Amino acid sequence: MNCKKCDSPVEQNEMFCANCGEKNPDFKEDGTSAFSSYDNGGKKKKGVAKIAIGVAAALAVAGVAFAGINVVSGIFISPKDQFKKAVRSDIDSSVSFLGNVIDTTKEKYKLYKEGIGTTGRVSLEVSPEGKSALESEFPYYMSEISWLDNFTINYQGNMSESAVNFDLNTLINDKEFMDANLYLDNKELQVKLPDLSDDVITADAGSLSSEFGYGSSVSLFDVMGKNIALMNATPDSKRINKITAKYTDIILKGIKDVERTSDSVSVEGINVKATKLTANISGEEARDLKIEVLNQLIADEDIKEILTGYQEVYENMPGKALKYGDSDIYGEFIDEIKSELEFVEYDTLHDIKYSVWIGSGKKIMARELLVDDKKVMLLKTPRKGSDIGVEFTAMEDSSDIKFSGKGKINGSNIEGDFVLEAGGKTVYIKSNKFDLKKLEEDKTDIEVELSTSADEEYGDYSLFVKLSGDSKKKTITVDLKKKGQSLVKIESYEELAKMTGIDELDGKKLSSDSYADIMAYMAGIKSDKFIEKLRKTDIPKEYVDILESQLP
Repeated sequence: MNCKKCDSPVEQNEMFCANCGEKNPDFKEDGTSAFSSYDNGGKKKKGVAKIAIGVAAALAVAGVAFAGINVVSGIFISPKDQFKKAVRSDIDSSVSFLGNVIDTTKEKYKLYKEGIGTTGRVSLEVSPEGKSALESEFPYYMSEISWLDNFTINYQGNMSESAVNFDLNTLINDKEFMDANLYLDNKELQVKLPDLSDDVITADAGSLSSEFGYGSSVSLFDVMGKNIALMNATPDSKRINKITAKYTDIILKGIKDVERTSDSVSVEGINVKATKLTANISGEEARDLKIEVLNQLIADEDIKEILTGYQEVYENMPGKALKYGDSDIYGEFIDEIKSELEFVEYDTLHDIKYSVWIGSGKKIMARELLVDDKKVMLLKTPRKGSDIGVEFTAMEDSSDIKFSGKGKINGSNIEGDFVLEAGGKTVYIKSNKFDLKKLEEDKTDIEVELSTSADEEYGDYSLFVKLSGDSKKKTITVDLKKKGQSLVKIESYEELAKMTGIDELDGKKLSSDSYADIMAYMAGIKSDKFIEKLRKTDIPKEYVDILESQLP
């Protein structure tokens, strides 16, 4: 016979059509109709019921198996293997975050090496309350600043390893104040003030140098070049992951005793059930691990390559001050390791306990380190839904450092109220926005407010900080407040682009070291035009008069 729906051949003992799945109304098992039981005194055959029950049972078993897979795996995996798996995953996550930050930083330093162009603005805004606070800081003859609302510097320039130039435009209360052009290289600083003169004042760049070791003077560009070279020699994320995994394997392989108990992690009312795993490392075992790590460091080609790379950076630096003495960085490192190995048998033995608490998602939500049963570090980060609690304590010989609080996490963004206690001081941190993922990508999206206890010296003050942007565009806002009211707000914006070129300043060069040149510069100042410009601003007349009396 054929299927009534698709007309495909169907055998009498087939319950469904193999082609379209249509039910076969003439299906018979052992020559009996599937529905004959309802036509014969109400007696039911149990064939279909058995099949239905069997299917339901199979589905139920499968559902339980899949739903409880975490529980089952937790039962059958040993405490030691569970501990190692959780710690390795935790380390991998942290190292991945660090590696990504380093990779993005290395990319940023490539821009500096190739040369970059920059455009930006820095502004200072003073509130009426801020003016009152600042007036006491000015000289008596300039103590009245009620006229000052804001001061702004707009800038545009280029930077390279060998030179920089900037064009500055300044405003007071959004009115033109003074322009300036700057140029700096390894040899000379050049400054031009177009509002005063067409001439250029020069100075020996050595006078701007910083003092480094051995009393040698080093230019700013030498320092910039060194930093670029050091960042270039810094290992990338792949190398860091490789090295970290190597030493993680050594440590985890040496862990033999792990205890497992049911527990919970609680912070600020957020309580989460967890499995506690405690690794016990005796003093002798810790010594053995130290010996294995030290021997690996001696044989480690990755470490050798990295330190040798740093050595090459220092050897190629100009001047003695930027070099790492006259020694070999890698050679000194190996000597230190060998010295540690030589005296390791005299080390004081300390028993170590390292505990982790794992939640249902197999993520570590708490860590505790004890040395000879003395707590050295505790970090708890329980999370329930979007709520997260944080408690971190680091114990030092003389004092403890503690960071704690409660907030909400949305994706990678954290907001909440936290407290930092250190050195007898307390700082309250209100996080309106703190995106960890963006930090990893060399981006920023942070908005926090810092304050102290009301009974402390600066208890009435708070500091609002906002940072946003990426490696090419960045905005920073810092707002000093008193009892919630803004006193002084500083805003900074910068955008990076390709370098357009760096040129020395046009104009007659006059040395700041020459008395004759200084006199020539003063004689050529266009004071009338500049004073006229200042009188169009909001600067009080008496201040402009004082400045006018000082100009030729």
